[in-house]
Amino acid sequence: MGLALAWACLGLVLCSGQLLPAQAAEAFPGLEEWNNKTILPSLRALKDDQWVLLELYAHWCPACQKFQPIYQDLAAHFQKDPGLVVARVDCAEYKDVCAKYEVRGYPTLLLGRAGKVAAHDAAALTKIAAVRILDNIVKELKGVMDASKEASALGRKAGGEGAGQGSEALRILPAPATASLNDVEGATMESWRVVTDAPAVLTGADARQALADWLALLARTHPSLLCQAGAAAISTQLDTLWPGDQEEPLPGLLQLDMCPGSEFKAYQTCGSAAGAKGDGFTCGLWQLLHTTSVRIADAPRAGANWLVAVRGFVRHFFLCSECSDHFVKMTTDAAAARVASRRDAVLWLWRAHNRASLRLAVEEDGGGGRRHEQWPTSLLCTRCKVEDSDPTEGWVEEEVFAFLMTYFGAQGAAQTPQTSSRSVQLGKAGAGNGWGAAALIFLAVAVALAAVTKGVAQYSPVKVRAF
Repeated sequence: MGLALAWACLGLVLCSGQLLPAQAAEAFPGLEEWNNKTILPSLRALKDDQWVLLELYAHWCPACQKFQPIYQDLAAHFQKDPGLVVARVDCAEYKDVCAKYEVRGYPTLLLGRAGKVAAHDAAALTKIAAVRILDNIVKELKGVMDASKEASALGRKAGGEGAGQGSEALRILPAPATASLNDVEGATMESWRVVTDAPAVLTGADARQALADWLALLARTHPSLLCQAGAAAISTQLDTLWPGDQEEPLPGLLQLDMCPGSEFKAYQTCGSAAGAKGDGFTCGLWQLLHTTSVRIADAPRAGANWLVAVRGFVRHFFLCSECSDHFVKMTTDAAAARVASRRDAVLWLWRAHNRASLRLAVEEDGGGGRRHEQWPTSLLCTRCKVEDSDPTEGWVEEEVFAFLMTYFGAQGAAQTPQTSSRSVQLGKAGAGNGWGAAALIFLAVAVALAAVTKGVAQYSPVKVRAF
């Protein structure tokens, strides 16, 4: 068994076929790849009553990656049918386009006349289910626009039994001694950018509460002082920028930085496994959740409050719709209901990781292969598992818990990145830092302490959550 660290994507859906941003349209017959400069000219070149099917996706979204071959097949079919133009826009690259269509999750398929699509008239467009059976999509399209009579002949399955089934995937990473602060920081910044790029998700009291809980969790538990300071600063301004009696926040909220001063450029540990743009984000998010779980207070209800914050974040702000639904379902099962303490939270998240790994192993290769090993491997933790036991059994939970607490850095203070590689031990404060800015650290701590003093009672329908 090699030194391999398998990560499930947070949304629990990654596929082997990568969906790259701004991929050449000619690579997929019948599929038009639009951007912020080409979408309106392309639509205006069509007759106003021309039917258009538009996919709004994000290249990092695992469900979008899984849906890619089905959408390509759909485009290839309609290439010979002048009745429908099939196109897509990468919302991660062209957020301004997708914001006009009030996108709340990825992938989103919108069907409508070219004139209505060009006018961003969301109310006049029909949302088509992004299922993974080609015939089902064609039938739904036919029902809306009386598509080709030959549509039913396309009744072949193009992977899976439909959206939401067998939908986890893992990425294989090198096995460092600890998790990567660089990747955790990068995922934190990108997750905030995803939210601010899709302001439609910041609507309503439930979303506001979820944001308040998530910011409070990051302000208390994030391993990077830069991100701690950013989360705390946003948290302290939430009342002003999103008053409790307002349905939506003021524009100023979207301009705030989550990790001010960060020099993050690319994923490293996660990036080496991803191999293509997008996968590093989901891997880094998974690491972020682990680091927060081990750094919450060792208090009776800390684990339960942590789970509330994580569930709220994923439900409202992780825009891979299928991924979000799958993860939230796990947070509401019987095992999740028993999460109370920090130990409960740490072990629940670890079990969820391995459940995802097992499902993908069965889905992709019948349960075999090193790619989907249960984690941690014996080379990472020699005492975590009884030798020669079943791959999914024989775990020594006390040893696993001790390993996770060390690996994800509960033993020590938060820190700023120290090395050019930024692959540092999350839980250990170093003697120096690459920023050479004691004032920045002092400010970060001061802002974080201010957020702690303020608490989240004013945001929460319950008492202050103890993270």
